[in-house]
Amino acid sequence: MQRKVDLGEDKNLFRLDPNAQQKPQASFLMDDLPKSPEAALTEAREATWSNWINSDPLLIAHLDDDGKSYLFHISENIKNKVVLVDFWDYTLLPCKRALSYVVEWTRRYQPAGLVTVGVHCPMFEFGKDKKNVLDAIRAYDITYPVVLDNNFDIWRSFENRYWPRRILFDPSGKPQKDVVGEGDYVEFEKNIQLLLREISPGLACPPVIRPTRKIDLPDYQIPATTQDIFFGFKRKTRFANAQPFTGIGEEMTFTDESQGSYAPDLPYLNGKWVLAHESIHGTNSKDELQLAINFKATDVYMVAQAKPKNPGDVSQAVKVQIWLDQKLVSDDNLGEDAMINEFRRSVATIRDPKLYHLVTGLEHKEHLLTLKVEMDATDTLEIFALFFEHGA
Repeated sequence: MQRKVDLGEDKNLFRLDPNAQQKPQASFLMDDLPKSPEAALTEAREATWSNWINSDPLLIAHLDDDGKSYLFHISENIKNKVVLVDFWDYTLLPCKRALSYVVEWTRRYQPAGLVTVGVHCPMFEFGKDKKNVLDAIRAYDITYPVVLDNNFDIWRSFENRYWPRRILFDPSGKPQKDVVGEGDYVEFEKNIQLLLREISPGLACPPVIRPTRKIDLPDYQIPATTQDIFFGFKRKTRFANAQPFTGIGEEMTFTDESQGSYAPDLPYLNGKWVLAHESIHGTNSKDELQLAINFKATDVYMVAQAKPKNPGDVSQAVKVQIWLDQKLVSDDNLGEDAMINEFRRSVATIRDPKLYHLVTGLEHKEHLLTLKVEMDATDTLEIFALFFEHGA
C-alpha cells in the first residue's frame, strides 16, 4: 500500500506563459547549460552553496520561460553514477518510515557507485530553517547529501506533489524507477543492483532487504486507521465541539462538553486557542488547554513545538500530559518521545519543532487520546499535525 502525503495544488504550480504550448518536461543531468558551462557552473554553485548539507552542491533545477524544466548536474561527483533522488520532509511520518530503507541502501551501495540525494521540501515554514533540518539529519543518521529545496524548485522540476517520492536514475541520467509514497522496497533495491552492475559487471550484492514490518509488504491490507489531521487556516480543520475558525489570528475559547462521548476522528479542544496559518496554539490565559480525539490506530505522533507567550523570547519546554482511555498512558504504551516523570505522570516534553512519538503498541481499535498542557510552563503549545499509524 502506497501511503503518502498529498501536498495538493498550492506548491505544484508552474507559473508559465499561458500561451506556451509545451507542457513542462523534466530532463535530468543535462550537459548543456543556459550560459557558458564555466560561468553557469560557478553561478550555480555559489547560488546553492548554503542549501547543501553533507556535500558540496551537486545539482540545480532550472525552469525555462517556454515551460521546459531541467535538473542540471553541477558536480563531477554525480556524473556517470547511479543516482537516487529522495523527496522528503523530516516531520512527515511516511517519510520517516521510508528513510530507514534509503539510509540502509546508501550504506550498502555508495561504495559501488550509488549517489543518494535527499531533497528536503518543507511541509511547514519551520522546515526551511537549516538548523532544524540538521538536527533531524543527525537524529535519522543521514550521511548522504541533502539539499534544502525551500522554494520547491527541484520539486517543481519533477511536477511533484507527494511525500515521500524516490526516483532512480541510470548512469546516463535516465529515470528507471519512480515510486510515489511508501512501499515497493524490494523491487527498488533490485533496480539499484541492476544499474550498479551496468557500471561494474559481476558486482557482488547482498540479499535485498526483506521488509521487517507487515505494513511494508505489497499485499498487506492495512485496517481502517484514523486519517492524518493538519491544523491551521490553510487546512480548514474541522473541530467537533465548535464552529471552525474564520481567520488567521482569531482567538476562540472552547469548552469540551462531550462528557466522555466523542465522535470518531475529530479533535475536541478545551481552553483558549489561536488560529495560525499552519497551526493552532494556546494563549497565555489560565484556561486549561486540552485536546482530545477518539481515534483508531496503534501509534500516535504529533508535529508540535513550544511557542513563547511573549514574541521574541527564547522558547522553553512545554510538558504535555498524555492520557489514553481516560487514564495516564502506561510504560508499555509510551512512545519514543514520552516518559513517566517524577510525579508518575506520562508526559512528552515539547520544545523544538519536530515529529513527537506519543503513544505506541496499542491494540488496533478505538481509543480516546487526551493531551493536557501543564499550566506551569512559561510557553504554550503549538500543534501542526497529528499522525496515526498501524504499526504492524
